[in-house]
Amino acid sequence: MSTGLAGFILAATSPPGGPDATRFGMQVRATATDAQVISRNAVVWSQPREAMAECESLRVVVTKSEIAISTSGGASPVDLVLPGAQFMPQVVGIFTDLD
Repeated sequence: MSTGLAGFILAATSPPGGPDATRFGMQVRATATDAQVISRNAVVWSQPREAMAECESLRVVVTKSEIAISTSGGASPVDLVLPGAQFMPQVVGIFTDLD
């Protein structure tokens, strides 16, 4: 699948397009305009794609008590921690649109 402007899944814990994939799982995805982390049906982080152009890494860590998101490189590195068990996704496998 092309990783062009139309958008794509970088990583997901359930098959994209599957029933309740975003409701119970987690997706790290790019839309036509944004990079997003969605966990259990909530957009927990979003950044314009052009702001991610110089990003060297995106790290997402989910534990039973929090979700932590960090980026390195680029003009505005992110270091975000959101408390709460409601973000812990179900994991069926690891899925991606990347070739």
